[in-house]
Amino acid sequence: MALLGAAVLVGLIATLSSANRQRDSALRLQAHSYDVMILARTLSSTIARSEASLGRYVISGDRQLGRLYFEEWVLAGTQLNRLERLTYDNGEQRGHIAELRQAYEDRGRELSMTALSTNYGKNSQAFARYYQGRNAPTLIAINRTLDRLIARERALLDNRTSRAMASVERSSSIAGVLAVFGMLIVLGAIGLGWFTIRAVSDRAVAQADADMERSRAEELSAAVEQATAELRVQDAKLRQVQKMDAVGRLTGGIAHD
Repeated sequence: MALLGAAVLVGLIATLSSANRQRDSALRLQAHSYDVMILARTLSSTIARSEASLGRYVISGDRQLGRLYFEEWVLAGTQLNRLERLTYDNGEQRGHIAELRQAYEDRGRELSMTALSTNYGKNSQAFARYYQGRNAPTLIAINRTLDRLIARERALLDNRTSRAMASVERSSSIAGVLAVFGMLIVLGAIGLGWFTIRAVSDRAVAQADADMERSRAEELSAAVEQATAELRVQDAKLRQVQKMDAVGRLTGGIAHD
């Protein structure tokens, strides 16, 4: 019973430990997916701000806005590099990153031509390039690829969450069964202990009764022996009296003669 209880306890601890590990793993994967999606959205916003800064630069010719456009575009490249590192363990996402990088580089060259036209005072050419580039295939490719990347990461997140929840539920069910089994073992141990105590108590009572009967038998035997001895003494006395009486009678008869 003790070994069975120990086995149940070990199984319960192992099950709970496994559930905790699975929960921690699911939380790490969820955090990773959220990081990917947030960074992808941040990259999209950075690219949009860079293009907006370029548009203001084309209109105003303010070189400060030109530098802002360039800095934000470089920042977008840095964010793209980080996004590539975050998704390196996923083959499908690496494909999306490769497409995104190609579109980013192509779009960067297009925006650079617009910025150079503005820098050299070719405003009409810069206007034409900028407004034409607002619906450029490269920009569409960037947005489409980012959307696919985010959708794929969201699907991964949902799948991981579902599997983690199923695993935790399964572990919880097993833990519940083991807990019930453990309670049954405890109840069985209590019942076994009660029966053991009852058996020991009954044995003690029986032993006490046997000792009492033996003591009574010994007392009765002693009483019988004592009565027998007294009876023998009385019998001896009686025979002595009878003998003396017989002698007396015999002596009296002789004297009479």
